[in-house]
Amino acid sequence: MVQYFLFYYVEGIEKIDFHLILLLDFNNELVTFALTMISIAIPIFNFDVRELVTSLYKQLKANQVPFEILCFDDGSDASFKSVNKSLSTLPFVYYNELEKNIGRSAIRNLLAKEARYPHILFMDCDSCVVSEKYISNYLRFCKEEDVVVCGGRTYNIQAPLNSNEYFRWYYGVRREVKDAGYRNQNPNRSFMTNNFLISKSILEKISFDSNMKGYGHEDTLMGLELRKRNIHIIHINNPLSHIGLESSKEFLVKSRQAVSNLHYLLSRYKADAPVISDDVKILKYYTRLADMGVTKPLGIFYKFFKKAMVGNLLSSRPNLAIFDLYKLSYLASIHQNQEKVYKTNIVPQKISKQVVLTQY
Repeated sequence: MVQYFLFYYVEGIEKIDFHLILLLDFNNELVTFALTMISIAIPIFNFDVRELVTSLYKQLKANQVPFEILCFDDGSDASFKSVNKSLSTLPFVYYNELEKNIGRSAIRNLLAKEARYPHILFMDCDSCVVSEKYISNYLRFCKEEDVVVCGGRTYNIQAPLNSNEYFRWYYGVRREVKDAGYRNQNPNRSFMTNNFLISKSILEKISFDSNMKGYGHEDTLMGLELRKRNIHIIHINNPLSHIGLESSKEFLVKSRQAVSNLHYLLSRYKADAPVISDDVKILKYYTRLADMGVTKPLGIFYKFFKKAMVGNLLSSRPNLAIFDLYKLSYLASIHQNQEKVYKTNIVPQKISKQVVLTQY
C-alpha cells in the first residue's frame, strides 16, 4: 500500500511550520524529502534597503522555496524608516523597528532568535546583489546541518565619483575583495559577517558578543568561537557588492572603533589571545612589538603624528601602510591609557568610550 502525504507551498500562507514536503510509505519503508527553507536576516541602520529586498524577493520566488525576509531597523533616522516600512506589504517580509539602537552584535542575535527556518542568510543592509544565482548558490547548502558558508564581498570596479568616498573604496578593493580559493586557505581568519549563511542550530549555541559596541571585529570573535567548536567554514565565490561607502572621515572613526573592540577582545579573551593575534594582522604586529618592548614609543608616536597620518589618508592618494601604522599606534595609545586607568584606580570601562571619541 502506498500512502502519499503532500503539502503545497501556497503564496498567502504565512509562517510555514512544516519541514517536510513529501512522505512516502512504500513497502514499509519511509522515504523523506526535506524541504529547503531559508530565513534572510538584514539588520538595518540608516540605509534604503528596498532595492536589496526586492532583488532577493524575486530570486527567492523564482527558486520556489519557503522563505522569510526579516528586516529589523536598529534605530535609524526617521527618513529611512519611512521608506523602508513599505516593505512590510510584501508577503513573507517582516519589517520591525527597534525603539533604540542596540548595536551590530545584539541586532544579529535578535534576528537569529526570531528566524523560523533552519538556515539563516545574514547580510549587511548597504549591499547590492550582483548575481542572478545569488540565492540558488546558497540554497544548495541548506540541505546540510551545522553549516557555515561565506560568499565574500566585492566593490564597483570604478572608483566613486565622490572623492570623499575614495579611501573607503580603495581600502575595500585592496584588502577586502578576496577569491574563495584564497579565503579557504585560512577559513576562520577570512570570516566576515557581511554575507554568510549559517545553520540556526549553531547560533543557538554561539551568539555574537553584545558587549562589543560600535563597529568592527564581531566577525573576528565569531570566527574564533566557530574554530573552538571545530565548525568548518566554507568559502564560495558568491559576493554581495558593498555600495554604502562612508566618507573618509567616517571610515576613520569606525576604524578607531574597530581597534577599540580589538583591545576589548584582548582583555576579555586573554586565553585566546594567541589565536586572535594570529588571525588579525594588526594584532600580530602589535604582539611582536610588545615582545620587543617598543609599544610605549609607538603610543607616543600616535600622539604626535596622528594628524600627519590622517592628512595622508584623507588625500587623493592614501597609503595603506600608513593606515596600518595609524591603527597600530592607536592600539598602543589605548593600551597606555588603560594602564593609566589602573594606576589611578578608575574603572577601565570608563576610559574606553573616551578613547573612541578622541579627535584624529
